[in-house]
Amino acid sequence: MTRIIGIDISRYEPDPDYQIWKDGQVEFAIAKSSQGDYKTDNLLFAHAEGCRKAGITFGVYHYADPITNAERQANYIIKLVQQIPDCRLIALDLEQWWSDWSEWSLAVKGKMPWAEMSRLSPTHISNNAAAVMYMLEQAFPKMRLVIYTRQSYINDYAKPCLKWIGKYPLWLARYPYAPVVIKTDWQDFAANWTPKGDIKWEDYWPAALRKWAIWQFTGEKFILPGCPENRRVKMDVNFFNGSRENFDKWLEKADVDPTPDAGMDEPENVFIPWRGVVIAWPTLNIRIAPDINARRIGSYYWKTNVNIWEEKNGWGRSDMGWIFLQYVKKFD
Repeated sequence: MTRIIGIDISRYEPDPDYQIWKDGQVEFAIAKSSQGDYKTDNLLFAHAEGCRKAGITFGVYHYADPITNAERQANYIIKLVQQIPDCRLIALDLEQWWSDWSEWSLAVKGKMPWAEMSRLSPTHISNNAAAVMYMLEQAFPKMRLVIYTRQSYINDYAKPCLKWIGKYPLWLARYPYAPVVIKTDWQDFAANWTPKGDIKWEDYWPAALRKWAIWQFTGEKFILPGCPENRRVKMDVNFFNGSRENFDKWLEKADVDPTPDAGMDEPENVFIPWRGVVIAWPTLNIRIAPDINARRIGSYYWKTNVNIWEEKNGWGRSDMGWIFLQYVKKFD
């Protein structure tokens, strides 16, 4: 099978020559857009414009910070993507498991063992990511949405994601090469370093997640033309699991999504956000907490559409506060 090559880029690929990438048969680029609700990659818009001019299909990825409220994260991504008319894909990057960035900083500096860092619960990570994806679907119903992760992360830190992750195409990270840096050109890379059609995929890919859409297969190993020589940028290179024609159809959602065969029992108690309509006449009270005696902070009119982000004891947390779910009809 012919598979096309793409790259993922960020502020760590400054001042690139996008035409060299295009001439090297790079068909798509996925640039970091943001992190949590507090950081925009400072080269996002430059990368978007450079790829547009070179004819490289452009998408973005958002680093999901599960410490940060899902609604704020989704709104942050939405506002950025609305400024990029040529964006064809949004990926949610799932890899964070720690609950304290100050501890992470100490661990990176070797001042704290990684094993002693505070962890987020797997259910919290899953619910946060599912809510972000749901809101992105509502904002961009025609956009191709993707999950970026690795099999070990899901198994070790976020197994409840298996409840819903199969709804989305997967962009999976796994590196079959030894961690030795190699400097080469795109022609040599394509001829000698890209996995070939006769590769034994099972040698590199866990059985639980073999049905992938995009495979990040190099890690930070190859120095390739396109970035300034003095930067020695080690690039992340990816395969799309199909031809250019397949890729274009996939972006248009004209084909069936590749989905993972989890090979595990689905965990319980994983909440998936949903949408419904108020059926109380004439209004439904909104309260500050999920309790009939909690302070009333507003109301929804009859037939108002509402999002439900959390449920507790028969109550649902909407965009404005807690409402009694007996008076909300869930959409099919």
